[in-house]
Amino acid sequence: MIDPDLPAVHAFWIGGPLGPMQVGCLKSFVRHGHRTVLHAYDDPGDAPPGVELAEATKILPRERVIVHRNGSYSLFGNIFRYKLLTTGAEIYVDCDMYCVRPLPRRPYMFGWESETRINNAVLSLPVDSPILHDLAEMVDHPDRFPEWYSWSKRLRFGAQRAFGRLKGFENLPHASLGPPLLTYLVRKHGLLDQASAQDVFYSNIEGQGTLLDPTLSLADLIRPDTLAIHLWRGSLRKLSFADVPPTSPLGEILAM
Repeated sequence: MIDPDLPAVHAFWIGGPLGPMQVGCLKSFVRHGHRTVLHAYDDPGDAPPGVELAEATKILPRERVIVHRNGSYSLFGNIFRYKLLTTGAEIYVDCDMYCVRPLPRRPYMFGWESETRINNAVLSLPVDSPILHDLAEMVDHPDRFPEWYSWSKRLRFGAQRAFGRLKGFENLPHASLGPPLLTYLVRKHGLLDQASAQDVFYSNIEGQGTLLDPTLSLADLIRPDTLAIHLWRGSLRKLSFADVPPTSPLGEILAM
């Protein structure tokens, strides 16, 4: 049942069925009372009960979709989340975020994934905030280099662009519009005090190894201040879910 006192969470998906892990993650937000909205260009076919499907074209037209040179949509996912937040969406969450406690309503929500980098897998920013303006404006200009790029990086990629080997965002390193950009802008706008500690969202720093360990339980990944756990879907791309140990943290998630 939706708790009206909790903020709505919004996710984005592109590219076929969600799969068991993403289904389990979206169910976790529903289970904790969040209105959970999944934005997609096509119905994935396996959205869990309680998840609302929203037409992604209301945020960005299908023509804006780009596939990175590595074949993934991750870079476009960064573009989509920033534009989504400009429409007033309360909280964006990646489809591989597993909720363990209800998320509070805060104007700013993002967290450290390491001692040096802030991740954007959970993100809330005020519509009228300068940082969201910078993010949304940046992703509308594929002819520019991300603001966090060093001069040496700009020179290197500038030379590639001059020779026609680099055209848009899809030819840049795939994280160019993700955590490095957010971290840079959080510092630029003096918002470091708004960043949550690593354990709040990113206690699972080891990714696949921890999730598949049959000697660990989901409770082993939850700290006193943990609200959700990032499962690092990229580290599980080649995983056969039939091989997931049922007693492992991921096995518990899939069984719920």
